[in-house]
Amino acid sequence: ALMRHGVSRVAVVSIEEGIALRQGGINAPIVILGPLFPEQFTDLFAHQLTPVVSDAGMLPKLAQAISPSHTPYPIHLKVDTGMRRLGLTQEEVANLFGSQSFPRALHLEGLMTHLADADGAATDTTQEQLTQFRHIVGIVAANGFKVPLIHAANSGGAVRFLDAQFSLVRPGIMLYGYHTLPKSVPVPDLKPVLSLKTSIAQ
Repeated sequence: ALMRHGVSRVAVVSIEEGIALRQGGINAPIVILGPLFPEQFTDLFAHQLTPVVSDAGMLPKLAQAISPSHTPYPIHLKVDTGMRRLGLTQEEVANLFGSQSFPRALHLEGLMTHLADADGAATDTTQEQLTQFRHIVGIVAANGFKVPLIHAANSGGAVRFLDAQFSLVRPGIMLYGYHTLPKSVPVPDLKPVLSLKTSIAQ
């Protein structure tokens, strides 16, 4: 359905989900947002899935596993600007690109972060994250890397913070017709496309 409506690439959490989409005939680029482990490399390459790397130590391992015929292999690099879950710190980004140690076998196709509170009552946290993210994007660019895909906005961010849209957005819950934004924020006219039903056991 997304492909029919003009979506040119998709993102899922796990490699297993990416494989399922490939088996279902989806040929568009598929980004894997979840963490990456070496034992997943074979499936990653076999199905041409694009990983999000959130640990600098994973970069040389991934680069070493890539066959020469597949280089440079596209990846997205995740930076932590406040979610405190996954991602490189600003210092790690500065060290990685300042020392010119980013592996040549990899193509830095995307740079991303995750907004921790885009649907919260206050906006300060999100604005601080976006400021830090722009600074990190600047660090990467200053070291000679032109990154075509910059993305930060989840569902709440895409609606509420226009300056967070960059070159991609990652709507999640809104794809199912729901949102968690405050009532004071105007939202699109969403149509719920799922329901949860159960029976009372006792």
